Parts: sequence; structure tokens; C-alpha cells
Amino acid sequence: MSSTKIAVSTIREKDMKSTYEWFYDRKDSFYKLGWIYFQQQSDLETVFHETIVKIYDEKHPKQGKEFEPWVTSIFISICRNRVSQKTEQASSRTTELEDEIFRELDQLQIEYKEAIAFVYLKELTIQEVAHILQVPADTVKNRLLEGIRVLRKKLNSQHFARSCKNYERKFIDYLGKTLEREEKVDLEIHLHSCIDCQRELSSIQDTIFTLTEAGENVRMPSNFMENIENKLEETKRKRLRSRKKKNIWGMSVAAFFVLMICTGFVTNSYANMYYSWIGWTESEDEQLIAYWKKGLGEPLNLVKENNGVKITIKSAIADDIQTLIYYEIEDTTNDRQYTMNMYDGVMVENEFEVLDRSVQERYYPPIFQKNTQDDDEPNVFKGKISLLPIEEDEATIELKITRLQQMFDSIESASTIPYEEIQFLEGDWTFDIPVKKHEAIVHDLDQEIEVDGIPITLTKLTLAPTATLLDYQFENFQQNRHINTILFKEIRANDRTAKAEVYSMNWLQASFEAIYPYEPDHVEIQFHALDYYQEDRATIKIQDKELPQTFEYGGSDISIDRITIGNPTQIELTYGLSEEREFESLNIFLLPENEKDPISIGGSSEGVLIDREGNQYDIEDYVYNYETVEQPRYFETKHVMEIYDNASDQAIPKNLEIQGYMSSTYLDNIVEISLD
Repeated sequence: MSSTKIAVSTIREKDMKSTYEWFYDRKDSFYKLGWIYFQQQSDLETVFHETIVKIYDEKHPKQGKEFEPWVTSIFISICRNRVSQKTEQASSRTTELEDEIFRELDQLQIEYKEAIAFVYLKELTIQEVAHILQVPADTVKNRLLEGIRVLRKKLNSQHFARSCKNYERKFIDYLGKTLEREEKVDLEIHLHSCIDCQRELSSIQDTIFTLTEAGENVRMPSNFMENIENKLEETKRKRLRSRKKKNIWGMSVAAFFVLMICTGFVTNSYANMYYSWIGWTESEDEQLIAYWKKGLGEPLNLVKENNGVKITIKSAIADDIQTLIYYEIEDTTNDRQYTMNMYDGVMVENEFEVLDRSVQERYYPPIFQKNTQDDDEPNVFKGKISLLPIEEDEATIELKITRLQQMFDSIESASTIPYEEIQFLEGDWTFDIPVKKHEAIVHDLDQEIEVDGIPITLTKLTLAPTATLLDYQFENFQQNRHINTILFKEIRANDRTAKAEVYSMNWLQASFEAIYPYEPDHVEIQFHALDYYQEDRATIKIQDKELPQTFEYGGSDISIDRITIGNPTQIELTYGLSEEREFESLNIFLLPENEKDPISIGGSSEGVLIDREGNQYDIEDYVYNYETVEQPRYFETKHVMEIYDNASDQAIPKNLEIQGYMSSTYLDNIVEISLD
């Protein structure tokens, strides 16, 4: 992954392996940075492993240049914590520092050592280091200058007269080629006539050169990243088999649906889950019968009963996309319904032997509410689980169930019950499920179309037994508009309609329900919406003594209603609603007096749903029945922001910096594709 932007997006949307790959591309610079804290390989491996796991867990929303400094701050935080835990760190080193400059660097005060390592070994900018260390940029420069002087003195006992104070503060920027032209010319004129400054600058430059040259000689052991990868695999294994999932459940069902509505589409935010569970409808029975008639899968009817509950594995359908296990759970003593909770009590015991973990795992929204389709069987729940595809053409999946979750009467009740009060049934249901993988029908396409002014090329249509996939390409940046996501509504073939599976979409690949085993000669694809980011910069000078302060942006009247000075300082804004309003939410930052770059830390927002006719809905009333709103869009109406100022007791806001906004557009385009 050579592109930082692509890598960061992948980290947020995919799995721990992608996080590892991002780190792998930058392994040498992080290894050099870790070298100033530890020289034992085991310590460095632990820091690398813990950092990658933390990055993956936190799913930081920053992109581009803001992402790597954030990762670096995590890395050094873990280094510091580990150093503090090793009380005899200095004497515990088993590897002697080979280079003299590293031995001396190791003895520097921590603030000097870190500043030097960040800039000259990790190759971060002064501003990036300032954000990481939470100090002003001038403080970083002072630490660099003083640290290099101390390091130089230890390496060379020769005495140098101190340079001119008015000019020495410019040395770091001058050597880093970041000094403003006017100041650069002024310094060079002064150097021409000042021998002391010449000698001082030259010796600092020599020390920096010696340090960076020594850094180039630091070599990572050949098995280092392989060991990290093995540690990550073990972490994934433990997480998959863990039964203590309280924190995962802690994100309520209500929050899940609010997230889906507020974004206007669903990304792979939850794609790190290896398994998914889905309700089984009457159409599933019809499709299973169609599969069996085509020789895809067969009725299995594997039955295990324990504690008055009978589980029947009805069938298994597999391809290169996923493995679907159809099941039925019957409570033989009560009128309760149970489901397999893939977070708790369900595991594939031979997962690492038979499942293909290189494939992007699928995600489907969980089913919490009782199945009410068959009133004659209130004690029966039919469902299916999605597993990763099997690696070989045939395999036996060892599925072990030790807990079943009792279904809720309604989705509303599911959102309010604490994890501790969820009802589970303990037991032991173990199955050996024979699975055979079936091939898909692949149609190579080269069809160019235009949707909302965006040229799109449809490249491939895959008709697989468990899903239909459409691959496409498009330019995601046009006229300062970044296209984040294109959503599809459905695909139609003959008399069959397959709805889009927005939960399982990938970048440049749309997923639909299966059309297979039918083999159409043409299909119709209906688009649904696109989500985009529009660059549209504006700077608003804050008039804190004239509140409320109102200004116009993007067809909306925006008001700064309240400013509460402190550390943090809070600023409350309201966004007016009008037919001309272009944005759903803003990419907005605060600029305090002592900073050059816009920042914001924390905050909250409120908003409303608006349908295609302009009718407004309270989002709290439509968390569970949002589908009744025609083409809903979520518009922020209130935004509370917070900022800190580490150089002062109070964070005094100076400007609001709007960099752009997020919005979406619904589409009605239908495209016909010939498969001849």
C-alpha cells in the first residue's frame, strides 16, 4: 500500500491485517524510533504489536498527513509506559549500542532525546512533533538545539563559543530548509561576518549528519515483522474465541441504527467481525430448494439437542465469497426463541485450518427480534450464519455452540437491556458440517456510463451462489468534490429482484442478494445514492463580545451562540435549515490564538431527518422504523466544539476554519447490461 490515504481508509474499514500492512510500509522509521527506548528485540516486538492492535481498535478518523503523527503518539506512549514498568531498564539491556552517538543519545534527558529522534530518525516535521508532544513548535526547536549541543559536547570535547542568540534560534529551521526566505537571507548575511555562528552552525550540522548516518545503519532483524505478524494472528485467535463480549455489546442497537441513518449509508465499520447472523425468511426456503435442484448443497438435517433446545443444521452453501450455514432452533419445553449470537458462545473450532482468512469477511446486521412469521411455531427461530469461505474445494467445519441468546419481543427492548440482563441458555451443541465450494459465473464487462456527472466504468459482474457482486471504477475527485461512496439499490434479472447488501459492500464493489442459480442474458442495475465531500473553505473571525454571531455558508445561516472560556473551551453553533442548504454536516475546526493549524478536540452534535419532500422527523422517533421515511437524509442542526491550549491556562478561540462539508444525493439511474 503505497498511498497513505488508501491505507488509512483500509485500516478504518477492513481488518487487522491491513493495519499491519500499513505499519509494514513504515517499519524502518518506527524501528529506529523504538531503538532509542529499547535495544532488546522482545521489547520492540511487544511495542510494535501493542501499537498495531491499538490503532486497529481505535479506528481513528484522521486521514492523510494527520494520521501518521497520531500513530506515532500512540507508539511513544506505549514505549514510555513500558519503560516505566521496567524499573531497571538501563541495566537490563542485553545488546550494547554499537554506535557511540546512540550511546550518548541514550543518556540525554528524555525531552531532548525524543525531540531529536522524532525529527532526525522518524523524520517528522517540527509541527507534527509539536502536536505529538503537545508543546509549541518553538519549544521543539529549542529542545532540538539544546539536545544537539549536549550530544555534540559528549562526542567532541572541543569548546565552541556560543553563537549570537538573535540568530541561533533560526539554525534548526535553516538546516531543515523551512526558514522563510527573508529570514534566510538575513541569516546568511550574518553568517558571512560572524565566525562563531559559522562554527556553531557547522558543528550542529555535522552532529545531525552523524546521527542520521548512524540511523541508516540500524537494521531490523530479518524475522522481526514475521514475529509481529504471528503475535497478531494469536491476538485475533484469542479475540475470536473470547466469551466476554460485554464491551462489544455496549454499543446499543439504537446507536447502531442512528449511525446508519446519520451517515446516509453504511460502510464496513463493523467488518472486523468474522461472523454474522441473519433471519431466515420464506424466500430462503425457496432459494434453498432452487439450490438443491441445481445440485448446490443438499439437505443436511444435522440435529443436536441439549437442555430442552434442539438445533438443526438444515444446509450449507459455499463459494469463494462466504459460507452460509442455515439452521433452525426449537425450544421443546417453552415458547421461547433463541438465536446464535456470534459474539458469544459460537465458534469454528478448526477455523484456522479450513477457512480462508485472506478473504474480506461479510457483515450482516444482527437479528434481535423474535421471528413472528409463523404464529403456529412461536418456539422456533430460523436463521443463517455467514462464515468465511473454505480454503479447499471441500471441508468439514467443526461448529461448536455453547450458548444461545434469547430473542427479544421487540427491537426497542433490545436497545435498553444491559448486557448483564440478556438471557442466555448454556449448553453443548457440536456439529461436523460437510461443505462443498461451488464456482461462480463471472461476466467481464467494459461498459461506460455517467451518473450525476460522474463517469463510471462497470468492469465485472459475478453471479455466485451466495451473493451477486458488481465491480466498477470511477474518478473519486472532480471539481473539489470527493466521491466517498456510490450506493446501489437493486439488480433485476428476468423476474427476480436482488436487493443491494449495503452492509457487505467493499470499495469499488457492490454486493447484492444472490441471483444464482438463474443465468440471465441481461440485468438491470438501479443506483440509489452517492455520498461525497465538497471542499469549500472559509475562515470566520470569532467576535466573542458580539454573540450571537451569524454568518452564511452553504445556503445556511450559521450562528455562534455561546462561548465558554476555559481549558477546554466550548463553542456552541447552530445550523439553520433551508431549501438552499447544501451540507449535511461540516468539516469544521477551531483555531486558538497560540496555534497556526486548526484543531478541535471532542464535541457533540444534534440533528434531524429530512425526507425527499422536505418533511422533518425527530431521529429518536425513527430509530427503529427509518425505512418508513422516503429517502431520509440526516442534517446537523447543533454542534458543540471543544479545544485545548497547552501553552496557556485558557484556550482563546480566534477563528473558525471550515474546510468543506459532507452531503449526499439520491439517484434514480437504471442501467441495462447485456450478458451475451
